[in-house]
Amino acid sequence: MFFEVITKPPANLLREITEIQADLWDFNRKIFSKIISKVNLRKDLTEENMLDYFELIQEVFNRHFTMLSKDINDFETLGKLHKEKVEKLIDCILHGITEH
Repeated sequence: MFFEVITKPPANLLREITEIQADLWDFNRKIFSKIISKVNLRKDLTEENMLDYFELIQEVFNRHFTMLSKDINDFETLGKLHKEKVEKLIDCILHGITEH
């Protein structure tokens, strides 16, 4: 139910859900910060830059996934798809920002 409301919020609850999502975004930022603090970033990147880019990528991903989810009514399938895509996206982000 939580996942459904986040991906397809009723219009009358949109403002309240947006406020609640701010806490989730803050949590995600803290987790990402903890992850990138343990890797060697490329010399041209800073942790603060990466946190800003992470938020931008997160927003774009969420918009994309919201559009994708309009055609999927099975929320178990939707949840699995979201998990798979997020894991791949984070892997791509981390590969691109770390020193090799």
